[in-house]
Amino acid sequence: MKNIVEFNQANIIGTEQPRPAMESIDSQAEYCMNVVLKELRSICPAWRNAIKTQAELDGVKKVWTKAFMENGIVSMSMVETGLQAARESSSDFLPSVGKFITWCRGDAFQVCFDRFMSGAKASNRMEKLIFTDATHANVKRKAVGDDEKAFKRIFDKWAKRFAAGEIPQDVPALPPKSVVMPTDIARERAGRPDPSQFKRGSVFARIAELAQGGAHGQ
Repeated sequence: MKNIVEFNQANIIGTEQPRPAMESIDSQAEYCMNVVLKELRSICPAWRNAIKTQAELDGVKKVWTKAFMENGIVSMSMVETGLQAARESSSDFLPSVGKFITWCRGDAFQVCFDRFMSGAKASNRMEKLIFTDATHANVKRKAVGDDEKAFKRIFDKWAKRFAAGEIPQDVPALPPKSVVMPTDIARERAGRPDPSQFKRGSVFARIAELAQGGAHGQ
């Protein structure tokens, strides 16, 4: 049975049918899934315990293809990462689709964190959920180092839920974007105005007194 590297090399030198052009994310996910199941059946000799008939195989393909699309597993590099982890697991049994997706992500945390911090648009359902939580948690406003730690907690939470098959159908809306103006920053730094700076009895003095809690207005 050829491994994934040999499979790709065979396509390049033309000894096998060339990979068809991918016209959509759906077809990319389906292609990756077919390669995965073909490889996993050679890595996990007990695969027949889970898949006994062609109908069961077709059902597994459908479930895995959907999971691949929802989680953004549409590149051969991610598939190769997952297959390498499967080889290292030393298990004779097929992994669950959730576990395999976790293996495929590999260093996905750093990639996801960099995408969020750069303002990139979420590319799949899991990223949408992570980005939404990270936005609510004001991750981008945290100090360097603290931002990554906060994001890691959110990422790990959703990675565990997806690995367990807990995939929400609805993604909460992002909170409205707040715009911080230079005048807001200056006002925050200056603190509360001192009523004594203004002419006694003027509108500005009265506003300053109100800001001080009325202490100067008694």
